[in-house]
Amino acid sequence: MIGNRHEYDIMAAVESQHWWYATLHSQVVQAIQRHSKDQQRDLTILDAGCGTGGLLLVLKQVGFNHAQGFDLSTDAVAHARSRGLHIKLGDLNQLTQFAPPQSFDVIINNDTLYHLSIDQRTHFFKSCLTLLKPNGIMLLNVPALNAFKGNHDLAVGITERFSKSTLVPFIQGIGFEVKQARYWPFLLSPVIWATRVMQKLVRGRFFSSKVYQSDLVLPSPLVNKVLAKFCAFEQPLPFTTPWGSSLFLILKKPNHF
Repeated sequence: MIGNRHEYDIMAAVESQHWWYATLHSQVVQAIQRHSKDQQRDLTILDAGCGTGGLLLVLKQVGFNHAQGFDLSTDAVAHARSRGLHIKLGDLNQLTQFAPPQSFDVIINNDTLYHLSIDQRTHFFKSCLTLLKPNGIMLLNVPALNAFKGNHDLAVGITERFSKSTLVPFIQGIGFEVKQARYWPFLLSPVIWATRVMQKLVRGRFFSSKVYQSDLVLPSPLVNKVLAKFCAFEQPLPFTTPWGSSLFLILKKPNHF
């Protein structure tokens, strides 16, 4: 997606309202609140790969006053700065140059991990362990399961979808404790899967090469509200969801680091 200004323009336009972003941001806020208890105004938070800054705006609105971020895309940084956010241009591969060790209580990384090679991911997670304070947490969201591949992947440059069975052991091997790994959205996944299958069929039959557009289209207010309600309903479900187009993880830095 880096270099695709059109997609960043779409993201900036819809992320404050779109049901998918609303759900992701809610998960992030709730995870931080559970971790922080009564100290949320003092938490230091880094959004690594913050895009156009929608999540940082939400964090500041709910009282996390020490949230900062960076992104590799000049288009994303320009959008974020136009919203009054003082974010930096930065690279996930150079994370430890961003701040001294043990600078952050929380590090967030949403939907950028697929840009990194296996070696780069190892370096990135180790760098996150270095930058986190003792008992700090990392919140990670990634595109999940190859069954949900579609035009959106081609439009924004998603080169890999992840599964719990491979990603969780990889992260544990680096040193993080995995406190949660949950697929979402679960209840809407049949609709998403059917849409992506139809896209593949149409693409295979009629197009060999094409410029694709992402799924980031804001539905009507009623439809958007209903979709958000479905996602909000499933968040507290007491069972482990078996699939979904995204995977949200809560990681903790062990005491011995």
